[in-house]
Amino acid sequence: MAGEDRGLLLTAERLADDNILVVFQDRFDLRRNEWRSALSATDQSSYTDSYVHDLEQKLDAAYQTIRTTVEELETSNEELKSSNEEMMSMNEELQSANEELSTINEELQSKVVELNILNDDQRNLIDSTGIATLFLDRELSLRSFTPSATRFFRLLEQDKGRAFEDVTSELDGEPIIVSCRQALESGTRIEAHRRSRDGSADLLITISPYVSARENVGGIVVTLTEITELKQYARRLEEAQGMRS
Repeated sequence: MAGEDRGLLLTAERLADDNILVVFQDRFDLRRNEWRSALSATDQSSYTDSYVHDLEQKLDAAYQTIRTTVEELETSNEELKSSNEEMMSMNEELQSANEELSTINEELQSKVVELNILNDDQRNLIDSTGIATLFLDRELSLRSFTPSATRFFRLLEQDKGRAFEDVTSELDGEPIIVSCRQALESGTRIEAHRRSRDGSADLLITISPYVSARENVGGIVVTLTEITELKQYARRLEEAQGMRS
């Protein structure tokens, strides 16, 4: 009406799909102060409902996030637990293997001690005989020799590993290396007589294949046995028999 106050109530509500519903209401039954109060109460109620709805949605989203995080943590914890069990199992296996290796190492050390004692016994036995002996490998390189061998061959400790044919000897006659090759090829023992170049010693040289525990020829053993006195006795015997005849 002209010149009259008209009561029009305007309300807004947020819907579930985030749209806003706006409602216009004629309120002629309310006076100015009354509809202003009604309008204020309605706006406040609408604002409160919308705020609470937003809080509920945010709270629900936060709850879902926490729930997902907890599930992921539980899964990770199970995986870590499984990995820890595997690591413990591997550690037990490694400890067992280490114990076995320690036992094997002790056995090997014991065998090494026994082998060293055996080698010392053999070396002392050979040295005590006073027989010049040389050990050659399959390539006829010098593996080792006794101290007495230095009387007939120019040898030093650093000559080990040197080709035997390059070693200078103090013997007359065909080089021993020739007989060494024959013994290595045939696998049979060869004997020969030699005299020292200064004529002070007569020798019986024995060249034998070096047979390993597997019955393989692993090289050559050369021994030089001095038979000077035997030769002298044989010559004197021949001279005596000649005088009788």
